[in-house]
Amino acid sequence: MLESLTVAQQAMTFQSARVVIAPHGAGLTNLVFCRPKTIVIEIFSPAYINCCYWVISNWIGARYYFILGSGKRSSEDLFALGEDIIVDVDALEAILRLAGLG
Repeated sequence: MLESLTVAQQAMTFQSARVVIAPHGAGLTNLVFCRPKTIVIEIFSPAYINCCYWVISNWIGARYYFILGSGKRSSEDLFALGEDIIVDVDALEAILRLAGLG
């Protein structure tokens, strides 16, 4: 979805968001446009975890949470880019409750 938006549209989308739920990826760089106290829930592949969006979230004063998904890791893809991430619905519901959203 983000790739179809201009940079200005991406900035406006994230600036107006109260909650951002997304898998780890370049699109989360737009967190720099979020307002303080925005709730961020990042979804990680079990094969690759990177704290860069936690750092951005802390820098802007967001409320950051994450979920570690499950799935198979391809031996050909070092960072599991493009791999499916399976999210446990109960774990997602627990994070949403913890964030005050459920």
